Order: sequence, then structure tokens, then C-alpha cells
Amino acid sequence: MFGLKNRRPTSEDAAVRAYLLKFVVVSALALPPKDLLDAMSSTWPQSDRDGFSKDLAANRRARRDSLGRWKARLSPKEDLFSSVSPERITPQRHADALWRLESFQTLLWALGLVDRLPGYDAQADQDLLKTFPPSGEIGVYLKQARLRPSAEIERQRDLAELWHWRSRTRWLIETGAPLSAASGFESYDQIVRSIATKDAGGIGPVTDEDFTAFGKAYRDLTEDQWSIVRSITMERHFALNWLCGYAPGNQWDDTPTDT
Repeated sequence: MFGLKNRRPTSEDAAVRAYLLKFVVVSALALPPKDLLDAMSSTWPQSDRDGFSKDLAANRRARRDSLGRWKARLSPKEDLFSSVSPERITPQRHADALWRLESFQTLLWALGLVDRLPGYDAQADQDLLKTFPPSGEIGVYLKQARLRPSAEIERQRDLAELWHWRSRTRWLIETGAPLSAASGFESYDQIVRSIATKDAGGIGPVTDEDFTAFGKAYRDLTEDQWSIVRSITMERHFALNWLCGYAPGNQWDDTPTDT
């Protein structure tokens, strides 16, 4: 799919990455959304707004400094997110950081700290953040960290890719993208029905010859439901591709998620 893979991340690589993802998510949770912050501070005197902004920035610097030597392992995008002033963080960048909770959960699963990944319509619980590292100190946990067998991680990666394919297929349908005559199918929905029937069991329950999410066929999801499933899918696919060595030089930010 992507040609030759790079070296797979080690268990230590995965544990450190989980630790950094926890930092990113916690930093995002501690930051009020920009629209809420603007609404809250709209009636404040300028001095109060300046003081609140300075306090937010100071708290972010302190949280970043608490990483110690692991700060150097932040990816370029994570480094930027954690170092810029709060008012420069766009709503999209903030949302992206919050969704990293799904990647965090996926890494915990790969490290054997989560028994199973929930369905693609179930968001990760924020309480997971309190459980890692299990020994309390990342340095101590690194000596204990072990990844699941490669074949098990590969199977989960293949499943995430398939769900990601389903998300992109719905997008193609909704945007009216033309279907190549060489595909041998009359419509994208016909392809979906064929894949769902063929892979029944592997993708979980099948509803009306389609992937099932929120108790209904994928094609029947509301926009909000699709947005949730799509975000969960992208984060899992991203993390699992990284674990399987698809990122050039194991660089987190460069992990591809083609389908």
C-alpha cells in the first residue's frame, strides 16, 4: 500500500508517544475554546483580559516544562501547539488536539493497557488519562512496556483502514464524485454493499449490507454521528499506521492515512 515500511516503533517509542499524547490532550482540555473565551471576556476590562491571558500562558509553559527531558520528543506540530500563546490557537487546532485522545487510547491498547478497543461509534473516556503511566512515572514504566504481537496490531490496523475507506466512500457519494467504469460497479453504494457482505464479521455487525454505527447502517448516520465516527476512525488509523512503521523515519506528524 505504501511500499516499503520503516522500522517499527519499539515499545519504548510507543510508551513515550502515549505520554506525549496525554500531555497534548490534557493541555487542550485545560484551554477554554476560543469562542467561549471570547464570550466570557467580552465584558471584562482590558487589564482583566490581559491578566487572564498571561495566567493561561504561564500555566501552559509550566505544564510544558513539567515534561522535562521528554519535551524534546514532542513532534513539530505538538511543539507548536504547546508553545504558542492561547489566542493564536485556532478552533480547528484545538479540536485536533482534543481528538488525540483516540490515538492515545489506541496506543494504550497496543501496549496491553486497554483490553479492547470499543466500537467505532464509541468515544474514548477521558478517565483513561488518569491511568497512564500505570507506575506513576514514565521512566519507570519504560522498563516494563511491551507491545502486543505485531500480527495483532496489523489486524487492528487493517480494520481501521477499512473503516476509514468507508468514511471516504461516503464523502465521495455525498460530493457526487464520478465512479470509474473500470471499477465494475454501478455505484459507490454497490461497492459498499459488496465489501460489507464480503467482510461481514471482520467489520463487526452488518446492517442493510453496510457497516454498523450507532445501531444503524453507516449510510443512514446523521452528519453529527458521521463526524464522530470519522474522527475516531482517522485517529485510530493514524496511530496504528505509525505503530506498523508507515511513518517516514517514524515521524509522528508525517504518518500517512491513505486508503
